[in-house]
Amino acid sequence: MRPLLVATLLAGCGGAPNEIDVSTYPAEMQARYELFERRCTRCHELERPLNARVGEGGWEHYVAKMARHPGAGISPEDQKEIAIFLEYHHTRRVQEGP
Repeated sequence: MRPLLVATLLAGCGGAPNEIDVSTYPAEMQARYELFERRCTRCHELERPLNARVGEGGWEHYVAKMARHPGAGISPEDQKEIAIFLEYHHTRRVQEGP
């Protein structure tokens, strides 16, 4: 298969974007998104947590686990704010549907 064709097919697979539109989110969630984007992209793309399947209330544990990685630089206060954003975002995404 040609590389261009493979790239085109892979591009159409759809995963979560590397950024999301939070313009309709409350102002405090927009601020938390900026923190999430700034801190979490130090180690990986945003699609990783945006695609994660974490049960309700599990985001604090998820973010704390990521924060333990060397170089993450996520303070306990930031961990809490990021977890609040991710819980809100995923709850909203489920409510709105695909």
